Amino acid sequence: MTRSASSHELVVSFRDVQKSYGDVVALDGVNLNVTRSEVVALIGSSGSGKTTVLRSLIGLTDITGGCIEVHGEVVADAREGSPPVNERRAAEIRRTRLGMVFQSFNLFPHRTVLQNVIEGPVYAGGMPRDEAVARARALLERVDMLSKQDRYPSELSGGQQQRVAIARALAMQPDVVLFDEVTSALDPELTGEVLAVMNDLASEGQTMLVVTHEIGFARRVATRVVYMDHGKIVEEGTPAAVIDAPAKDRTKRFLSSVLRFGTD
Repeated sequence: MTRSASSHELVVSFRDVQKSYGDVVALDGVNLNVTRSEVVALIGSSGSGKTTVLRSLIGLTDITGGCIEVHGEVVADAREGSPPVNERRAAEIRRTRLGMVFQSFNLFPHRTVLQNVIEGPVYAGGMPRDEAVARARALLERVDMLSKQDRYPSELSGGQQQRVAIARALAMQPDVVLFDEVTSALDPELTGEVLAVMNDLASEGQTMLVVTHEIGFARRVATRVVYMDHGKIVEEGTPAAVIDAPAKDRTKRFLSSVLRFGTD
């Protein structure tokens, strides 16, 4: 069932954001707002700019035009004549207000599950270790991984590693969690495990920005669906509007292709 946003508090704002790699345009004037408790699903073909949106928000990619704000504070600005961004403050905002779950898990292989989850709060957030451990165990129980707290990533399945990665992202209590194609490397059974956790987070009001090829998940869980193509937002709206009754021909062609090959 599709949720509706419970608040209009603006959390993330992209204003005419552009990103180019030489002659290749990855983002072409992206304007996107995310409000508290929304689940925004970004869909589109490979290379459409979806992941670049997340990477530019989290600071892994520098933008070449426009600006990005989190809770009204500028974290990236490439507008001509704008004052320089306070990079220390921008890094702090990203570290404390944004969490990201990657496609490839990115867990520390030499640390146990528990150690992976407490890493951020203890070393980046300055949290006392006992408090961080208590929080980590609660989060691991939430994603059904507490029994694996002393295991190493190599001893876990892909779905288990991804659930640990979600717990790690939540450990810093971020305002927004970013998910970048987190099920693309998993088989169907493990995909279901991860999507169930994400569905639970959504139902609890966690603000989420999700790059996904799981159209069924976007239809069921997203508050809003954004279809991107060639670095532009082509169409956005409720799942019912964008997925079930798209207005743009490009959106129709994409969905027809995706659903024909059974990736729903």
